[in-house]
Amino acid sequence: MRWQLPHLNLIPFPADDVAAPRAKPAARAKSKAYAVEEKRKVHPNAYEPWSTEDDQHLAEHCSQGASLAELSQEFGRNKGGIASRFIKINAGDPVVEDVWKCVGEDPGATL
Repeated sequence: MRWQLPHLNLIPFPADDVAAPRAKPAARAKSKAYAVEEKRKVHPNAYEPWSTEDDQHLAEHCSQGASLAELSQEFGRNKGGIASRFIKINAGDPVVEDVWKCVGEDPGATL
C-alpha cells in the first residue's frame, strides 16, 4: 500500500524528499608556486630521479662530514631534495647508517 501512495499522487515519491544535488563549482586552475624550469636554473638536477650511484655518493660525502649546503651544491639539488632522499634511503638501503650520521639524527626521526 505504501508504494502505491506516490503513484496516486497522495504523497511525494521518496526521492522527491531528497534535495537535488548542487552542481559543483567550476574547478579553478591552481597556479604552481614554482616552475621546474626556474628551479633548475639554480639547482640543475632538481626533480630528476636519483640513481643508485647517487645514493652511494651521498652516503660517502656524508660519512666525510659534508653539510646539507655542500651536498646541495655537489648534487645540484636543493636542501629539501637532499633531506627527502635521506628519508627515502632510510627505507632499507645499506648506506643508511652513514647518511643518518651525516644528518645527525636517528633513523626514526623526521627531517
